[in-house]
Amino acid sequence: MLKTPAIVILGSASLATARRIQTRYPQAPVYGLQGRVEADIAYADFAATLRELYRSGTPIVALCAAGIVIRSLAPALADKEQEPPVLAVAEDGSAVVPLLGGLAGVNHLARDIAAIFGIPAAITTAGELRFGTCLLNPPDGYALADVDEGKRFVADLLGGEGVSVEGDAPWLAEARLPLREDAGRRIRVSCQSGADARELLIHPRALVVAVPAAAAE
Repeated sequence: MLKTPAIVILGSASLATARRIQTRYPQAPVYGLQGRVEADIAYADFAATLRELYRSGTPIVALCAAGIVIRSLAPALADKEQEPPVLAVAEDGSAVVPLLGGLAGVNHLARDIAAIFGIPAAITTAGELRFGTCLLNPPDGYALADVDEGKRFVADLLGGEGVSVEGDAPWLAEARLPLREDAGRRIRVSCQSGADARELLIHPRALVVAVPAAAAE
């Protein structure tokens, strides 16, 4: 489940756009530079604020140039698998660019925000552009067994390998996967462990309910 994002602006020219985004995410506070714009939360240092949000795992919607966001977060970048979604939005809402957090749903967030302004998000992820879904970021209710193996699997598909699907994966029915009967690769949705080298294993998240012994008798 995606955490509530933080909307970060530098000046008053971005405030109207930030408020439009906030209508879609009512719990998302607007951070504004102290002394320059009145917002929900005031901050004194843009780069330090972005790094603090990033390290706390908070999704960041920054209404400024992408380069400013990249330079601000560069000292904090470490583990790709743990980073939150980070995207840049033009101050007039004319562009929405996902920057970080491909495994945390940044493209979904970008599309959601872009829809507010009636524009396409600037998606650059090769696998998602080709297949219409991010195989490395399954929807809620599913979890990828091994991210590193998943990256190799997606690279194989991008290289021309065919794929088959085994198990209950309704979201994949709408994807543009290279499905073939004689496929060399397989997506398997299963609670069982132990994927072979040709598989992308996705686990459905199981809900375990503990029943007191006395109640079970």
